[in-house]
Amino acid sequence: MQAQRAEGTKDLIGRDMRAWQKMQDVAAEVFGPFGFEAVETPAIEQLDVFVHGIGQSTDVVRKEMFRVFSGANFERVLQEGTDAKLKAKQRLALRPEGTAGVVRAVVENNLVPQGAAPVKLYYAEAMFRGERPQKGRLRQFHQVGIEWLGAPDPAADAECIIMLMRFYEIGGGRIAYYLAKQLVEAGLDVKIIESDPARCEELSVLLPKAEILCGDGTNEAFLRKCGIETTGAVAALTGIDEENVLIGMYIRKTWPKVKVITKVNRTSFQSIIDSMDLGSVFNPRNSASNLICRYVRTMQNSGSSSQIETLYKLVGGKAEALEFRVSEGSKLCGIPLQELKLRENLLIGCIGRGGQIIIPSGQDTIEPGDSVIVVTCSAGLGKLEDILARGPGHE
Repeated sequence: MQAQRAEGTKDLIGRDMRAWQKMQDVAAEVFGPFGFEAVETPAIEQLDVFVHGIGQSTDVVRKEMFRVFSGANFERVLQEGTDAKLKAKQRLALRPEGTAGVVRAVVENNLVPQGAAPVKLYYAEAMFRGERPQKGRLRQFHQVGIEWLGAPDPAADAECIIMLMRFYEIGGGRIAYYLAKQLVEAGLDVKIIESDPARCEELSVLLPKAEILCGDGTNEAFLRKCGIETTGAVAALTGIDEENVLIGMYIRKTWPKVKVITKVNRTSFQSIIDSMDLGSVFNPRNSASNLICRYVRTMQNSGSSSQIETLYKLVGGKAEALEFRVSEGSKLCGIPLQELKLRENLLIGCIGRGGQIIIPSGQDTIEPGDSVIVVTCSAGLGKLEDILARGPGHE
């Protein structure tokens, strides 16, 4: 009988191996400048590392771990029907995830002694889970991850978000791949235009339900050949602003009914960009900034009675739209809006209550459980009560 690989595993050969090597290179390129160092922990750890690190009751520990026994111990377990009598060092498991092993290494090697700076580590390793193999889920898979231990400040999480955005941008798929993946999963027909033949080959494997077209997206004849005129929407997402602008302008002029989304990284010529017909223009850095601001603001105000649910930057960051969830005990509840002394340059845009949207008038009130949208040019709003004016007679 010819030997075959174990079920749920995959040989990394050719383009698969190149893709994994590229991910490791990207990890080093992205995480290194932020002060993260590479770490590699053993594929085999004591079982207790994962039991205490992940939790005894989790599916990973209870159902999905590969247990490892030496020859003599294996026979003993078979005879006794349990491994309860084995010593802790004899009860081993293959690594199902990266965090527990990294934490064990940090503690064992005293990498974060009391009063020391936080430790920043990243890994790119094979993981093993004994679950039923299915499409997109293997028993041995490869994972890139980061661990920042000993940093209580929410800014650390914000920095991790920045690195994640950067990893996606560099990591061979950029925004186009992740957008296409979501659209395909939503059941939409998707075409991707890519000039690099090797990348086209990779995308055809990663997105088998998408149509991958190899060619120059700035070439007029090629765009016509791709059937742009019958497309509902086109997103220009190359890494070069000039190409995106050219594609956006050409499609808007040639096929006005086609919706266009244009990615522009640089903001130094925003006034010129605004004067062009490029359809919907977005800046990934601004999107990341919104995400980071929402996260940090929410973390910083997680203990207040009225928390920020979401936050968006508007007009190039000159204004903010914030959503607050109103809790019991807020001193604003039950008071007509016309009686509240609000800050200048602030507007209560709408109130969400019981699935209904209220465009507020002076007689409307804010009630517990409401979702309140506030638009303001003032910085520093951390809780709903901050919309009140400050001065004599006001807190």
